[in-house]
Amino acid sequence: MSPFLWSIIRSGARIGIISGALVGLIAGFAGSLLTSSLSDNVALAANVFLLLAISLPLVFYVSLVNNPITDNQTQVRAAVTWLPAVLLSVVVFMMPVVMIPFVLNKGVTFENSSNWYAQVFDGLGLVRVLLVAVISALGFALVVSRAQKQNYS
Repeated sequence: MSPFLWSIIRSGARIGIISGALVGLIAGFAGSLLTSSLSDNVALAANVFLLLAISLPLVFYVSLVNNPITDNQTQVRAAVTWLPAVLLSVVVFMMPVVMIPFVLNKGVTFENSSNWYAQVFDGLGLVRVLLVAVISALGFALVVSRAQKQNYS
């Protein structure tokens, strides 16, 4: 694998981890502190999950600002970065959402933790995951067009 491609994939992983952790911590703490039942916590986490559609392109934009690249590389970087960013953001989002209620003793125990994970995953649903993926892909495209306009100015 070429060093250029490997750096783009690592960048996508970094973007996904940052976005997923940020939104997951928001969902985990808000759900644990603001809701009284696990079903309410699942509903809140599923709605907060939609913030990934905004945070993924935002973190991608910040990474472009911090690591400027040439015009012909921007589109390739966005296309290759998007997939690992989306996949890892979903995985990393689930970690604090599942662990924070366990740590704060909000009804999740070691015995029912697998059921809790299944509840959260079912609460997210495929529609929300696909919605976040499509909107974030559009966001990445907008970020690329914005970066190209700034380079021409």
